[in-house]
Formats: sequence, C-alpha cells, structure tokens
Amino acid sequence: MKTVLAANSEYLRASFLVAYKVAKTGKSYNIAEELILPAAENMVSYILGVTFSKLLDKIPLSNDTLPRRIHDMAHDVENQLALQLQNNYYAIRVDESTCISGLPNSLGFVRYVYRNICEDFLFCKTLESTTKGEDIFNIIHGYIEEHGIEWTKCVGMSTDGAKPMTGRIS
Repeated sequence: MKTVLAANSEYLRASFLVAYKVAKTGKSYNIAEELILPAAENMVSYILGVTFSKLLDKIPLSNDTLPRRIHDMAHDVENQLALQLQNNYYAIRVDESTCISGLPNSLGFVRYVYRNICEDFLFCKTLESTTKGEDIFNIIHGYIEEHGIEWTKCVGMSTDGAKPMTGRIS
C-alpha cells in the first residue's frame, strides 16, 4: 500500500510542477496535454524506452486539473503570507487601478520584516459601487479580517494621495 501511495504522490507532485511552469508562462492550460506531455513522452521513449514513457500518462494534466492546481498553489501562497502578517508588524500600500473592462480595482501591497524587509502583493479587489475612501477601507478591512490579520500590527498605510483614496481629508 505504501508503494502505491508514494507513486501516486510522485505523479501528483509532477502535476503541480507542470502547473507551476504553465502558470509562470501565462499560456493556456491545454498546453500541458497538447504539447508538454507528448514532448516529454517522446523524449523519455527515445532515451529510456516506451515502458517508461507510458508512466507519464499517469500524471494528471487535463485542462480541468491544471487550473485547480494553480488555484491551490495561489491559495497556499496567500495563506503563508497571511501567517507572516499575523506574526509580524506590517505596512500597507493601497493603489487604485482600472482594469481593461473599465472597472475600478483596489490593489493592496504589504511590507513586513521576515529575515529582511519583504514586499508582497496582498490583493486585487474590484470596487463594486463607488471609489470613495470608505469603500476602499471596507475592502482592506474585509481582507484583513478574513485572513485573521490584526490591525494592531499595522504600523503604516500609504496611498498615492488621489482624491478617491483620501476623500475630503488628506
């Protein structure tokens, strides 16, 4: 039984590794099934033989599987960042941007100390109603609360100073 589980976990790990590579390129998910897997099978078949190349068919790389793997990895990275912010002081920088469809977005970046000073992307949330300072704060507050991050550890907050960010008071 241990051998089967170990083999399955290796195929699962290989699936995550391919999903990571595909995500970094920004290519369509079906590239794994249409290009990567056939190319890998050809290489392994040529170098190690057909028997070993057939083992690659056990790696889950479908068009439905890869987005799930990418989502799982992104969720894990977000959880790791939230854990860092739960245990450290941090500063938030908020920016407003407009997406390609014309909707306003609030972008959050965070700085904190973990061995060195780190800066990470925190969130991108669409502003559903207006772009008032209160709406932007509500998005930030919702994110902070949802991830169990304490406001008491926030040592600073900055914006680009645009009117929607500050409202009447700068």
